[in-house]
Amino acid sequence: MSPFSTHVLGIAAILASPALWQGFVTGEIGMDVAVTRYLIVLGVVWVGLSALAMLVGSPPAPAAATSEVDTGPGMSMTSESGVEHAPPA
Repeated sequence: MSPFSTHVLGIAAILASPALWQGFVTGEIGMDVAVTRYLIVLGVVWVGLSALAMLVGSPPAPAAATSEVDTGPGMSMTSESGVEHAPPA
């Protein structure tokens, strides 16, 4: 996952919003402190979402369809192991 994806940037902005508000709107803390806190949160969110993506992984591929072969009446079917099976009813 890219550290500059919208998910990472958005979640980091939400989590760091108190610091960003105090830095840019009210001026209670310096803007450099607010940006530093945002960048730290950005790194933490990026690592967290990347770890989550690794744990979840991509969805599995659909299983291939298997077809049953009609061997006809009286014919036997032999598996790969050499065991003989009765034909399907």
